[in-house]
Amino acid sequence: MTAAEFNAFWTPEKLQEALDNPIEAPEVDVADFLEGLGSQQEENRDVALSVAQEIMPDFDAEETIALAEEFAISRRVGDVSARPFVMIGKVISESHGLARSCTGAVIRTANRNTVWTAGHCLHDGPGTRWRSGVGFWPAADNGPDITRGIYIARHLFAMEGWIEDGDNRASDYGAIVVGSHPTLGDLADSVGGSFGWRFGSGPDHDNVTVVGYPGSGYDRPDSHFYDGAYQMYCFGSSRDSEDWDPFDDRLEMQCDMGNGASGGPMFIWSAEDGYQIIGTAAHFEIDDNGNRVDISLYSSEHGRGAIDLIERVGEVYP
Repeated sequence: MTAAEFNAFWTPEKLQEALDNPIEAPEVDVADFLEGLGSQQEENRDVALSVAQEIMPDFDAEETIALAEEFAISRRVGDVSARPFVMIGKVISESHGLARSCTGAVIRTANRNTVWTAGHCLHDGPGTRWRSGVGFWPAADNGPDITRGIYIARHLFAMEGWIEDGDNRASDYGAIVVGSHPTLGDLADSVGGSFGWRFGSGPDHDNVTVVGYPGSGYDRPDSHFYDGAYQMYCFGSSRDSEDWDPFDDRLEMQCDMGNGASGGPMFIWSAEDGYQIIGTAAHFEIDDNGNRVDISLYSSEHGRGAIDLIERVGEVYP
């Protein structure tokens, strides 16, 4: 799609359509998986609680669980023009005639024009195709205001495991290389920086933030999410989703954000390294009736595959 075609397609009305249609996160049906698991999860929880009670005599399980749930309730970002939130925005695209939206974040590359997001925000999965009209809208906030511009995709990258197999355990992430804006310049320059990355560091991290544009969420009215118009965030810890399973190193966070948050960065911060992406909001789990089962939000494992992909981006667009 040329710049002229892109601008003609993304009219204010079409941008509003994208806002109104956050992309659904791939839903993982865990019924069969849990049937073989039996009571292992409940036993693990009981052991964890008993250990906590031993080392903390005043430990109150109900209070602790309530506190964890409080931090898992997403809140609106107060100022999207501040770092790091200005480096996060909406990924807009078109599929089967419908404008849709996800979340993405500017990630550090030599080309200064790369966005990290979920693979399903760029490709519809096995037997389907790449999305068209893809663009990145940094710091989008409540309506079709494009003060910071919309950056047009030049090249989309996604993992073969997602494209061919729909694998969201290890493959649901991707990258967009955009073109420089005609007046605002390179993307990283226009938003004042980019996220670093710490791929391959494992799923267990403290002080993790996840940011997205959810249009819905777990056990809350959709009206709380303003039709996906605003950035929202959760803060907490990420952990190995199944620490007993060596083949499943997804990151799991407690966060109620749902559809539209897909592609949002899970990141940490340090004085030495700044903001670093460790994962990407990608999916949640459902029951046999298609209902989300809990407040957990998952990222595909960001290990060797993620490192290879971001390095591949640098090779193709140095």
